[in-house]
Amino acid sequence: MPSHRVEGAKQLAVELPAEFVERFKEWVRSRGEKIGPTVMLALERHMAYPPPPPAPPPYETAPPASSPAIAPPSGSSTAAKGRKNGGKKG
Repeated sequence: MPSHRVEGAKQLAVELPAEFVERFKEWVRSRGEKIGPTVMLALERHMAYPPPPPAPPPYETAPPASSPAIAPPSGSSTAAKGRKNGGKKG
């Protein structure tokens, strides 16, 4: 990490697998490049040509209408509730 601040720059800390970081460092060194600019180019390329977004997680479907969890209480009839004389006025 830099020991001094650089005008207009920010640091980004991420945790990556140690084996990957070592392979990346060796690859960057073998090309005579520096880590920061190489990471920046890779991120720019990834943002310019992103992979498709991940699929949303599957959702749970509602239980069937005949499920006891949502069936009306036994002995109740919504058609007959509140009616007198079989639904006739008068």
